[in-house]
Amino acid sequence: QDVDQLKNQPPSQASMPAKNRMEDTKVYDIPVSDSPILGSKDAAVTIVEFSDFQCSFCIKEHPVLKQVLDEYPGKVRLVFKHFPLDFHKQAPAVHAATKLAYQQKGDDAFWKLYEMILSEPKKLELAVIKIYTQALGLNTAELDKLWSDSKAMTELLKADKELAAKCNVAGTPTIFINGLKLSDRSIEGYRARIDSIFASTQGKVFSRAK
Repeated sequence: QDVDQLKNQPPSQASMPAKNRMEDTKVYDIPVSDSPILGSKDAAVTIVEFSDFQCSFCIKEHPVLKQVLDEYPGKVRLVFKHFPLDFHKQAPAVHAATKLAYQQKGDDAFWKLYEMILSEPKKLELAVIKIYTQALGLNTAELDKLWSDSKAMTELLKADKELAAKCNVAGTPTIFINGLKLSDRSIEGYRARIDSIFASTQGKVFSRAK
């Protein structure tokens, strides 16, 4: 299913306008040690994104997240969690490839593959993804074996999907900032939440990069 077809799908709660959603005020304990991290590992602010590579809303979130990281250099880190939606039939294989990239070569390989995929978000065919992985020097024989085993792919993504359930994630993208869900995913919403964290912990608002 192509991302353009998403308009025919009922909107998930996580992708509805903020005013139509109930606010989740629980602060969740989200482990990040076994997930790809972009930014300083010692950053005071952690953004966790539960995402789906076949989700049009996740694709639109990408430049917003990049802007946030650019505005708070060294102060904010991004953590990726896999949450391919059931009706996105291409997504599991793509997520499996990125998970394998992370396992084989760490954060750098994951984020490079992530950028490749999001640069051409409609091109999710296995042949295309395999070209990306070859360019990164990944073990493609291991990838082929993984792709041929749907149970193995499910098992590979199981931990993040179980974590999503514990964190009451219903759709994509779902964003947490220091464990608290972000309902207003505009750039202003990100800034307001992040600035409030610095104000409460450091007694001042962090000066964003221009």
